[in-house]
Amino acid sequence: MRRISTLLSVMLSSMFIPIATYAAGGLVPCDGADCHFGSILTLVHNGVNFLILLILPICAIVIAYAGFLFLTSGGSTETLTKAKGVFIKAVIGIILILAAWLIVNTILATLGLHNGYSLLKS
Repeated sequence: MRRISTLLSVMLSSMFIPIATYAAGGLVPCDGADCHFGSILTLVHNGVNFLILLILPICAIVIAYAGFLFLTSGGSTETLTKAKGVFIKAVIGIILILAAWLIVNTILATLGLHNGYSLLKS
């Protein structure tokens, strides 16, 4: 059991290494007197991209957990209902995060601050 928990902790920590490297670049694009309205919008853009990098691995783990519950239910309707609920909530979370990304990038493209629709690139 100890080997499984160690392996799980290594896997989870390695999934969050890209988040740490992304955050090292900084969410705030300016410092001091050179901030302007475009810097605030870039901050919102960077924040949404950071949330995507944070939430998607967590949603993948939750979906895997729902699949585990589904496979090990053994015909129990309570466990099947719980697995379906967990799966639906995870998918709704992914949809909400991607909708937030789409709204922010559409607003930024309309204002002319960002040209492309790159999901994970600044």
